[in-house]
Amino acid sequence: MTTLIDLQGLQVQVVGVLGAIIVAVAIAYKMMLKPMKALKGFFNWINKFRRDWEGEEADTGRDAVPGVMERLNFLDGELSRNGGKSLKDVVVRLETKLDKLVKRLDVIEERQKEIQQSISPKN
Repeated sequence: MTTLIDLQGLQVQVVGVLGAIIVAVAIAYKMMLKPMKALKGFFNWINKFRRDWEGEEADTGRDAVPGVMERLNFLDGELSRNGGKSLKDVVVRLETKLDKLVKRLDVIEERQKEIQQSISPKN
């Protein structure tokens, strides 16, 4: 009978150890849950940044998205003169036209003053 009692005691110890292991694993899981969520969020951010930097190829139902360097090269091309089609060329043309308009308005104002002076009675 002593062996049976020892087996029962051993069974109680095994159940106790298994219970302790289960509790330890549950506590470790609970402790790791918040840092793992933060780490997952960080890796999601890194993945979004990488996709934005490298760009994405076209897929079914959506167009390709150019990467950062491709977009910067496009902007660089728009900010330098290339014979009429860049943004800088358009701005230069508008500036030239605006200067001409300002000169014409100045001439019109001078003529208007002359006309007003010739019409108004002299004191």
